Amino acid sequence: MIAALVDILRAARSYNHLRVNDARPAVRPIVCALGLWLAVARSAVGAEWRSLPAHPNIAWAVGDSVSACPGGDSVAAGHPARLRVALRYCGGAPCLPRCGVPPDSLLLRIAPLPASGTATVNDLPPGAGGWQLQADDSTDALGETRFTVPSLSGVGMLGLSLVVSGEPVASDVATIRSADGDLDGRVGGGEGQVDLDYSGGVDAADLALIAAHVGHWHREVLAGTLVQRTDLCGTCPPETEGTLGESGASWSPDGRRLAFTRFTGPLADCAVHIVASDPRDGNATVQFTFPPAGVHDYDPDWSPLGTEIAFDRGDSACYRKGVPGVNPDTALHLITRSDDGSPHHIGDISPSISTDGRWVAFSRKGAEGYWHLWKIPIEGMEAGRTPTQLTNTLYASDLYPRWSADGAWIYVDRENGYAGIRHVYRIPAAGGREDSLLAPPGLNATTPGPSPDGLVVALGIGGPTTSAPWAIEAALPAQSTLSAAIPAFPGYGLTEDHPLLLPRFSPDGTRIALRASPAGRPSELPQIWATRRAVSPPPVLQALAGLTLDPATPFADLDAPPGVPLVFALVASNPGGGPLTWSAYFLRVDIGMSFDPVTATFTWTPPESAADSVFTVRFQASTPSGGTAYALARLQVGIAHAGSPGLALGPAAPNPFADAVTIPFVLPAAADTRLEIFDLAGRRIEVVLDVRLAAGPHAARWVAGAHRPGVYLCRLEAGPWRAQRTLVLAR
Repeated sequence: MIAALVDILRAARSYNHLRVNDARPAVRPIVCALGLWLAVARSAVGAEWRSLPAHPNIAWAVGDSVSACPGGDSVAAGHPARLRVALRYCGGAPCLPRCGVPPDSLLLRIAPLPASGTATVNDLPPGAGGWQLQADDSTDALGETRFTVPSLSGVGMLGLSLVVSGEPVASDVATIRSADGDLDGRVGGGEGQVDLDYSGGVDAADLALIAAHVGHWHREVLAGTLVQRTDLCGTCPPETEGTLGESGASWSPDGRRLAFTRFTGPLADCAVHIVASDPRDGNATVQFTFPPAGVHDYDPDWSPLGTEIAFDRGDSACYRKGVPGVNPDTALHLITRSDDGSPHHIGDISPSISTDGRWVAFSRKGAEGYWHLWKIPIEGMEAGRTPTQLTNTLYASDLYPRWSADGAWIYVDRENGYAGIRHVYRIPAAGGREDSLLAPPGLNATTPGPSPDGLVVALGIGGPTTSAPWAIEAALPAQSTLSAAIPAFPGYGLTEDHPLLLPRFSPDGTRIALRASPAGRPSELPQIWATRRAVSPPPVLQALAGLTLDPATPFADLDAPPGVPLVFALVASNPGGGPLTWSAYFLRVDIGMSFDPVTATFTWTPPESAADSVFTVRFQASTPSGGTAYALARLQVGIAHAGSPGLALGPAAPNPFADAVTIPFVLPAAADTRLEIFDLAGRRIEVVLDVRLAAGPHAARWVAGAHRPGVYLCRLEAGPWRAQRTLVLAR
């Protein structure tokens, strides 16, 4: 029997479907099918498990006497700062853990009790009589999950009803006392009298608790149950085969996949891998880059177009590569490269693609030994583009750049070369004087990750040394101290020599991915984790200019002839109900572009001066709790004439086309002739013709094959003559 149990535990240790939450930091997950029931004495919410006589396969625990701050911060000692409910679910005879029960089958209904006070739930859409919340995650190998109520305001009692597979199975009440007494979602100066510490009356201690949380805001909550998305060795020597690379995770535009780095192969080269963000979509990792022997790839960054991932190779060059299944071009394309002149040939690292997909920010090491912020068009040096330097701070390095949603700012982690202290700054993307965003006295603030709507920044916080774990906190972009930052995911942190927590919001704003050691085991090497934030569902952006959008590649290519009015609307829905806030970024108002956020309508008549250019506009819809959906419109402005004098190109037929298009042209004289197809990012897609032709009429045929629908450029070169037309592939 003992030997059999050992075999089960060994099998569980090697199992890749990890679902660890911070309730059981010392327990490894067990495969449900093994039938091993590991009970714990107390739940994650600090309350006793209670069985339900009418439903013996279900037990739950409710955290009561909550002393809350709308930002989720700890308020009064001995009282939970968030309302959490734990659930344990088993089935069969004997009753074995039910693993993998999806969150939408497990619901918590919350309602204010009549005449009990003003307690209310923030960031969830109110329904008939209250709010409804899914479980944080699917049930784990112990059949357990929990509900985390995102943010609370007011004072009073809330009724709780547990619903499993559509059937109400239990009910309870919870007492709520929040430092936000005026129900505006933020702690201010007029919160009234609240007995936050449950001492029996309001006194100076309660007023001090409120004062300690002034400025805390419901949007700073990063609550959720972290789910481990990598099963890498935590006790191996660093930078050896099977350990996590020194990079965070990057989300795909649809939020379904994460790109990260791991050391792999017999030489332990670091390569970019991809894994599903949710275990329900599988746990297998797929290797994405294949560096040469002895070379490491780091810092993947997924393009907002969804078609490619940028990364740095060998700490000297940044590349981009197409995503298989989405982009037929999976070759490596050089973005930028430099050499600091040292024996290690260090140069360009940490590429970050702008939120319109047009630029790449990166850190470049100078000859003096410090890293500075640069940017370059995404076509890169390969296409003859030249980088622009944005910072040159003396004795300081600017690292891990991240773009704001509107593209106006680039956030950086700045390390002081003398003191070794790291603070967060933001740099104007167009160049100019930086802002000191977060510089807490005596603490480090590192690896910023702005939210998609730009209202919150998640970052790593730690002391001046790595002897104590660093933690994730949430701050506001305008604050300069940590007085209003909110700790998140207690117990998860790092004590590495290079504590890179790298928190990253999902593109829809409802999830967070980060790099951290398991809870309670800060000395272990880190893993990649992801969690759902308990906020209202994100918007669904359904169409742009009448074109259906694919969440994996949320962009549309549109033809915009000079002098012809272009008017289109965006269509989106809010599953949680209520209005959406619309924004348009990278809008060129200087050449007449406009956007009406009330009707979500874009209007522009391209001027002749904009001919032969591509413009990208990012449209975003957001909910009050931070859920976001976006789409990119790439606007190709054609040229006013079809070619140089004496050369005639097109028009192509049919255009738009579904598979193949015929492109007629007339040469004024015999010439070496080359006809090429480009996408709107300037990348050559195909060479259709490359031959010497006689004077006179000719025609070429392009078969689009596996290329995705969109707008393409057909360019003709014949001796000294040039011509260009727009082709629209529509399937």
